Formats: sequence, structure tokens, C-alpha cells
Amino acid sequence: RFAREEGCREYLFALRWPNDVVTRADAREPERKLAGVLIERRDDLLLVGVGINVNQVETDFPPDLRPRASSLRLLAGRYVPRDAVADALLFALDRLASAPPDAVIRLWHPRDTLAGTIRTFEHDGRRSTGLVERIEPSGSITLATDAGPVVLPALTTSLVHE
Repeated sequence: RFAREEGCREYLFALRWPNDVVTRADAREPERKLAGVLIERRDDLLLVGVGINVNQVETDFPPDLRPRASSLRLLAGRYVPRDAVADALLFALDRLASAPPDAVIRLWHPRDTLAGTIRTFEHDGRRSTGLVERIEPSGSITLATDAGPVVLPALTTSLVHE
């Protein structure tokens, strides 16, 4: 949760598989992307890249992205020091890196924006559309479809953006 100034709206942060951090003030509003995370494995190392929109204003985004993008500055209504954001991010990553995987997944599920929505995914050149029942971030995506349940491997499946 993130509040602007005294008496202003509170914003909810959520996760949109596979790598987006999104925000909105309430469920009636569309999600707006705030950050993205990419993780790559090289041998025994995990390389983590994090991009956060910190001090962008509305006109910094291309016109077609403006309704779907946000920044900490837009949410806070003021300039946000990037060093404070970096410090908070490093603290959170350190906490998560030392947590057991099942604890991290327990944190994921309540913030998952796709569960309970109808979405289309692509795997191995085929598309599947259905109600997202559950996403296990490093395991599987379970869809309820007209033809029955479909389980897709999370690591090699893509969300189709309509």
C-alpha cells in the first residue's frame, strides 16, 4: 500500500505474472504498470533486473501507454528520491532472498492480479483461454476452460496481451 499526501488516495500494489508490478486505487480502475522484474539463471547464479518508474510524469510515457503506466511520482504527487527507492528495494530483495521459497510464494498469491480473471496464454505455439485458477510462479498455470482444466508450464508460457 502507498499513500500520497494526507487525505489523498491509497494505492494497492499487485503482481501480474510473469514480471510486472502494477498499481491501482481500487478494483474498478485499470491496472497501471509501475515496475518490471526479469530474472535470468546462469549456472548457479540468478541475475535480477528491476526497472521502476520513479519520477516520470504523464508526458514522459508514449500516448498509447499513458492509460496503462504509472510512476512513484505520479502516485505520490511529488518528486521521489531515487536513492530512497533503491535503498528500500535492496532491503526488500535481501529479505526475500533469505526467505524460504514457500514463504515467498505465500506472499505472491494474495497479490496475483490474474487469478480469477479470464486470460489467454500461449505455450508451444498454441493458445489457451480460460479462468485463471492459480499461478505457481515457477511451476504451473492452471486454467479452467470449456474443455476442462488446462495446466501450462509457467516458465515457458506467455500471457497474451489483448
